[in-house]
Amino acid sequence: MDLLERQTELRAERRALIETLRRGRPGAVTRPGRRAEAGSPELRQLRRLELALKRIETGAYGLCMACGGEISPGRLHACPATALCASCKGEG
Repeated sequence: MDLLERQTELRAERRALIETLRRGRPGAVTRPGRRAEAGSPELRQLRRLELALKRIETGAYGLCMACGGEISPGRLHACPATALCASCKGEG
C-alpha cells in the first residue's frame, strides 16, 4: 500500500471514529481535538490517527518514534497508526 492509500485509509478511520463519538456522546465532539472524555480509548485512538496523518505529511510515517528505525510493513498493515517498531513497543 502506498502512502496516498494509507493516508486515505487513516482519514476514513478518523472520520468514522469522530462520527462514532458524536453518536455515542451527543455534543461531546464537534471537531477533532475537542475534549470529550479525557483518556477515553476512542480519544486516544483519534489522537494516534491524527499523529499518523501528521507523520505522513512530514515524511516520518513508517519510522519508529523511539529509535528512528523502520517499522515493518506487516506491523503497519496490522496497526496503521502505530508510532513504534515491534522492538520498542516490547513485542519483538
